[in-house]
Amino acid sequence: MNRILLIRHCATNAIGHRLSGRAPGVELNATGRAQAMQLADRLGGIPLDAIYTSPLERARQTALPLARDRGLEALVLPQLQELDYGLWQGARLEDLAGDPYWEVYNRSRGLYRIPGGETLAEAQIRMLQAVEWLRAEHAQATLALVSHCDPIRALLAHLLGMPLDFIDRLDVMPASISLVEFANGRPKVRCINTLGNLPCLRS
Repeated sequence: MNRILLIRHCATNAIGHRLSGRAPGVELNATGRAQAMQLADRLGGIPLDAIYTSPLERARQTALPLARDRGLEALVLPQLQELDYGLWQGARLEDLAGDPYWEVYNRSRGLYRIPGGETLAEAQIRMLQAVEWLRAEHAQATLALVSHCDPIRALLAHLLGMPLDFIDRLDVMPASISLVEFANGRPKVRCINTLGNLPCLRS
């Protein structure tokens, strides 16, 4: 059986205010750094065979304390990258609120491409490819993947059989952990958006 821990990066000053996208230089704030330090305690006693992270600073900073605690290297995996927000990258949410295409996109997120960016389906495919590759590389292992909100939600939507238009029904908060287990190739989503300890991992 494979266990995949999907960890959203910890808090930054941009969350809830601006679409950081793939812009460099977006780092964890003081709350986020504290959350990253707490990850090791939250996963205490749970063995990890490998840790992979998005290449962005906020994800790598989230992964680093956990990797140090376990004596592992946090390996960068490009498929865990944030959604490509194209022309919207760096935009303030309050400014996007008046954009008609932004409103259409958020009503039917499975249908529309971000201007100059990618579709959720493309993000979903790369996340699925990453998971399949990792399962082949690490048979019967427990892996931690540090990524971003929408890529994690897109992956969970596929595993749950949900249309991408419904991903806003899934909460994936900063520093949250979701758990997926694969037995005989079949996924089971054990928990989503866990912000405390993970009793589901110890059962």
